[in-house]
Amino acid sequence: MVKHSKQSVSAGVIVLCGAFLLARVADAQMATIASARPDAGGNVLIVNGDGFAAGSTLVLDGVALQTKSIAPHEIRAALPTLAAGNYRLIVRRHNQDVARFIVTIGAQGAQGPKGPMGPAGPMGPAGPAGATGATGPQGPKGDPGPAGTGTGTLGLSVVAANGETLGTLVGVTKFSGYDPAIVARQDNGTWIAIVVDSETIQASAFPLMFKLAGCGGAAYALAESTPMPLLRALQRFDTTTPVGFYPADPIAVQAFLSYSPSGDPTHDCQSTANTDWAQPMSAGPMATVDLSAFPAPYRVK
Repeated sequence: MVKHSKQSVSAGVIVLCGAFLLARVADAQMATIASARPDAGGNVLIVNGDGFAAGSTLVLDGVALQTKSIAPHEIRAALPTLAAGNYRLIVRRHNQDVARFIVTIGAQGAQGPKGPMGPAGPMGPAGPAGATGATGPQGPKGDPGPAGTGTGTLGLSVVAANGETLGTLVGVTKFSGYDPAIVARQDNGTWIAIVVDSETIQASAFPLMFKLAGCGGAAYALAESTPMPLLRALQRFDTTTPVGFYPADPIAVQAFLSYSPSGDPTHDCQSTANTDWAQPMSAGPMATVDLSAFPAPYRVK
């Protein structure tokens, strides 16, 4: 890791979600890539995410692409003719890699065989205690069970100002005053990843999608990738929005007729016709999380 300042780097840095969060040097804002895909014509690579800034460049399998436009949440670059396959994408700033991603070009191949079961995810936060029930009759004494074996590990939690637990800390970095962390939280059986620092839950979101014209019917949230990762990213349009959202099951590749870039279809509803949002995309029904129940500041417990 190249350093651009004379400040020492803490030796206790832990990175547990490398694909989701990248450490940054002191003079470069953190960047994340949420999705990358060719446009409808296949001539422009569209990269969505957060933390993009002027001077950022895209490098695809070691080849720098010609940048067309840069916005805080989107970079567009000219895409040469490539064979179908997976390519390594890097967002680079000041000759430093600040975000990495694997982008698929061309048609997706047939699904491969099912892989082996992965390790169990982190334990979720304890739920509220229920009311004490009446004492039942004593049952007969059972036979002794076999002796158990195993080891445990100490987990860290992120706690809101009111003492409520936001979730389990699964990824951290510390290179400057900006101290983002990844918190895992289970919501209705789905594990979601929340980007949070000591002062706020970060904001980054795709548009809300609708199958009906005029933003009618149910709202859908776009998924980060297909198949879905173990943890789905919590999305939020801005840090003042009292709710976050994520794509719930079932996740499927489907087409949409309209969308709301701001997440408020009553004031901002657009047709997908002749736009990059017209092609089928991976999405699921929008599920919401009440963030007002977890006020800042946050601390590790």
